Amino acid sequence: MYRCVALEMLNKNIELNDLEKIKDLLNSINIKLEENKNKQVVLLNGQDVSDEIRSNKVTKVVSQVSSIKGNKRKTCRNAKEKWLKLKI
Repeated sequence: MYRCVALEMLNKNIELNDLEKIKDLLNSINIKLEENKNKQVVLLNGQDVSDEIRSNKVTKVVSQVSSIKGNKRKTCRNAKEKWLKLKI
């Protein structure tokens, strides 16, 4: 989930210290996990980003993104909701 947030921040040129833009992004981001041909697919706002979230550019910032206050709560809540949906 953090990798999707990091990718979207990079795509929208949002700086790590711009908390207002990050808050807006977290409120609008849509992350879905799906299975396609026995492979997990990560959708970010409807687009398959399964490979892109594992790129070097995302890897370089994902740790910093995960440490942003507020991001953890929102991302963890979203992850839990999505996990529960997958289990049902």
